[in-house]
Amino acid sequence: MLASASVVPAGQRVAAAAFGVGVLILLAIIALLIHHAWLSRDPFYAVLALTSGGFAVALGYEAYAQWTNAAPTISLITARAFESNRPVWVLVLSLIMLLLGSIVVDFRGTSRVKAELVGIGGAALVFGGLIAYLANWLPT
Repeated sequence: MLASASVVPAGQRVAAAAFGVGVLILLAIIALLIHHAWLSRDPFYAVLALTSGGFAVALGYEAYAQWTNAAPTISLITARAFESNRPVWVLVLSLIMLLLGSIVVDFRGTSRVKAELVGIGGAALVFGGLIAYLANWLPT
């Protein structure tokens, strides 16, 4: 069982508040996307609104989990699932990365985004993972 709500560290409350602000920002973005989808009749904006809604739900849950300490955080749930069956989750994550990589390659081929920008994004992802690994940052 997780600690009671009265034992939540101040830093964890700050993180929860930041997640809450993220939810509010996403809700504003969702409203704008729905408005634009309605006016333009372009389903792309509706899909972006739904995707943003999913992120808002995840951020809202994370804010709740951090603020109250009454539920496990998303990173803790993920870590537990990964530890329970590593080979399956490595395969799942590899397939997700392959899919996302394919989308990036397709996006790069059909847009005017410079290859350098895609490369910088990939390097930032790898660098961030390396920092997390070297700092031994564990899910909480």
